[in-house]
Amino acid sequence: MIIGHLDHLDIYRGLNSHMSKAIDYIKTQHWRTLPEGRHELGAESFYVSVGRYQTRTADPLSYEVHQRYLDIQIVLSGEEGMAYVEHDKLINLIPYDPARDISIWSSPKGTPMIVPLFEGRIAVLFPQDAHAPGLTLGSEPSWMHKVVIKVLWEV
Repeated sequence: MIIGHLDHLDIYRGLNSHMSKAIDYIKTQHWRTLPEGRHELGAESFYVSVGRYQTRTADPLSYEVHQRYLDIQIVLSGEEGMAYVEHDKLINLIPYDPARDISIWSSPKGTPMIVPLFEGRIAVLFPQDAHAPGLTLGSEPSWMHKVVIKVLWEV
């Protein structure tokens, strides 16, 4: 997992050729005005998912894990916590669905790391990074507007 600021995304271009294409697209700023839903914009290299939702409490907590795509999660408005834990510390609840590139895993024993995400911040999540986004920070839920760039992960 990488946590950073949108302005510093260029330093991750070298991760793979698909990442470089996705960063080129992000620099166009067109993603800021996309409607909610999935948008196939980068052929096989990447696609964009736009969501609006209200954050939730962390109970019960389940984690998502991907195999083919990494996430570049960009907060447009709102604030949320993202729970993170190493994938090998979880128990599988819902097997991998290749059409959606996702499997769901149970909460680990102990306390996960909660990463706060705010407007302008990004989280880059690799396939081994089990994560639970959309958690309420503090005592009041927040309305989120978030863009997730799903980048094909081949090294």
